[in-house]
Amino acid sequence: MIDHRRRWHVFAAVALGTFMATLDSSIVNVSLPTISRDFGIDLSIAQWVVLAYLIAVAALLLPAGSFVDLIGRARSYVAGLALFTVGSLACGVAPTEGLLIAARAVQAVGAALTMATGAALLLDVWPTGRRGQVMGLMGMVVSVGLMAGPPLGGLISGTLGWRWVFYVNLPIGVLGVAWAALALRGTREPRGVLAGFDWPGALSLGLFMVALCLGLTFGPKQGWGEPWIVALLGVSPLLLAAFLWRQRTARQPMLRLGLFRDPTFSSASAASLLSFTGQFPIFLFLPFYLQSVLGYSETHTGLTIFVVPLLTAVLSPGCGHMSDRWGTLWPSVVGLLLRGASCGVFLTFGLHATRLQLLVPLVLMGLGNAAFGPANQSALMGSAPAENRGLASGIASAMRSLGMVIGAAAATAIAVARAGAGLDAAADPSAFVAGFHASLIFSLLCTGAAIVAAGLRPNDARRPPEEPAFPILADSD
Repeated sequence: MIDHRRRWHVFAAVALGTFMATLDSSIVNVSLPTISRDFGIDLSIAQWVVLAYLIAVAALLLPAGSFVDLIGRARSYVAGLALFTVGSLACGVAPTEGLLIAARAVQAVGAALTMATGAALLLDVWPTGRRGQVMGLMGMVVSVGLMAGPPLGGLISGTLGWRWVFYVNLPIGVLGVAWAALALRGTREPRGVLAGFDWPGALSLGLFMVALCLGLTFGPKQGWGEPWIVALLGVSPLLLAAFLWRQRTARQPMLRLGLFRDPTFSSASAASLLSFTGQFPIFLFLPFYLQSVLGYSETHTGLTIFVVPLLTAVLSPGCGHMSDRWGTLWPSVVGLLLRGASCGVFLTFGLHATRLQLLVPLVLMGLGNAAFGPANQSALMGSAPAENRGLASGIASAMRSLGMVIGAAAATAIAVARAGAGLDAAADPSAFVAGFHASLIFSLLCTGAAIVAAGLRPNDARRPPEEPAFPILADSD
C-alpha cells in the first residue's frame, strides 16, 4: 500500500507544475501589447510569443507521452519542470523578439514533458475509486492558474515590466523542482530502452501538427487561397497518413493504435477534442463583444468572465467525486449539455444585454466545465493500461491544444465570412454580432458532436478497484 501522506505529496508536486504552466500561459497573453511596444514590432509578430508556445506544445505532446513511458515518468516530470524554469529565465533576459520566441519554444518542451507526465503520475498513486476526485482537484488548480494570470499579468507588466511576467516563474519553478524530486524519490516503475523510441513517427507527427496549426492559424488572416497556405493544409493529411502507416508497421510504435479500440478511451479522446474546439471560440470573441459592443472596461470584462473559472475551480472537486460514485458517463454528458445551453443563451444576445442576462450563460458554462472536465479526464486516463499512461496523458493534452487551435481558426474564418466587412467590433458592432453568432453556431455544433462522442462509451461506475501500477514507496524517516 501507499502511504496516504506520500500520495498528497505527489499531488502537490504535480499541482505546482500545472499551476505554473497555466499561470504562465494566461499571464503572457495580457502582456503582448507591452512586449510589442518594447520591441517596436507589430502585434502580428508579437502574437508569436503565444503561438510558438501553443504550436510547439501541440506538436510535442504525443512524442513526449511515449518518451516518458520509456525513460520513466518521475525523472521526466522533474526534468520537464526544470527545463520550463530555464526557459522562463531565457524569456526574461531575451534581448530581441526572435530570441524571446525561441525561448518560448524551450518552455514548450518542458511543458510538454510535464503535461504528458502529471496526470499519469497521479493515476499511478491514486486508487481507481478516487480518480475522479483527484482529476477534479487538478481542474481546480488549472482554473486558479487561469484566474490569477490576467490580473497578475496586468499588475506585473504595469509596475515591474513585462520581463517580470517570466521571472515570476523562477521561484515557483525552483521550489517545484525541489519538491518534485523529494516527493517522487523511491519511485519504482518499469522503463524501456530509449533506442526503441519511434523517431520517424515523432518526426512525421510533429511536422503534421506544425503544418496543420500554421495553416489554420494564418489561413483566416492571409487568405485560404494563398499558395503556401494551400501547401501547408495539403501536406498535412499526407504527413498524418505517413505517421499512421509508421505506427502500423513499426516494431515499437510511438502511438499504440490499439488504445483507441477501447470504447471509453476513444470516446473520451474525441469528446475532449470536440469540446475544446467548441468552447475556445467563445472565449476568443466574448471580450470583444463585452468591450466594443456593450462598452465594458477591461477590468469589468475580466471580472465578468471570471465567473466561469471561479465556478469551475470551486465545483470541480465535488463533481469529480460524483463521477467516482456514479461513473464518468453522465457527468460528462450533463456537463456538455450545460455548455450547449450556454451557447444557446449567448445566441439570443444582440447589441444589448444586461449584466443579469450575461450571468446566465456564464454560470451554465462554469457548471458544465466542472461536470465535464474531471469526469472525461478520469475516463480517458483510467481506460489506458498502466504502462501507457504517459502516452494517454500526452494524448489528452494534445486533444486540448489541437482543439483550441482548430476552434480559433475555424471560428474566425466562419465569423469573417458571415460579417462580410470584417470583425471590427468598434467600427461595425452589428456585423461583429452577426459574425459572433455564426461562431456560436459552430461552437454549438461541436458541442453536440462532443455529446454524441461522450454518450457512446459505457458507464464505468462499477469498475473494479486496483492498486497503482508503479507504487511510490512510503519512507519511514
